[in-house]
Amino acid sequence: WLLPFCILILLGLEVARRGRLEEEEDEQAEAEVEAARREDQGRKAADGASGDSTRLACPCCFTTLCTDCQRHGKYKNQWRAMFVENCTVQTATRVAAGGGPEGEAVSPVECSSCGAGVGVLDADEVYHFFGVIPEGV
Repeated sequence: WLLPFCILILLGLEVARRGRLEEEEDEQAEAEVEAARREDQGRKAADGASGDSTRLACPCCFTTLCTDCQRHGKYKNQWRAMFVENCTVQTATRVAAGGGPEGEAVSPVECSSCGAGVGVLDADEVYHFFGVIPEGV
């Protein structure tokens, strides 16, 4: 009866050790992301760009999708960007935008982490995001 008890104690110690390692990895990843964000802001300031940096995140898993975007003038829940991360373009699928058969064909864009639909990519290779979570607005 003592052997199963000892095994449970050892398993508990291993789980606790793994939890500490995961926490350290999370803290390291957070520090790397913050350093990259500060570096990006420094480049924008050096180029004379405004210090306003809006990051967009997936509404389902909160994965960062974009760190440099522009808000739509009329529709406040829509954004556009040229450079993205953690996005997958469904090039095999084309949908008509603009509400008619003569509308522009665009490709759906999904979050690479969870597969949630987050926007479209137009013919000019501009990403249009909608229903995402903005940070720093």
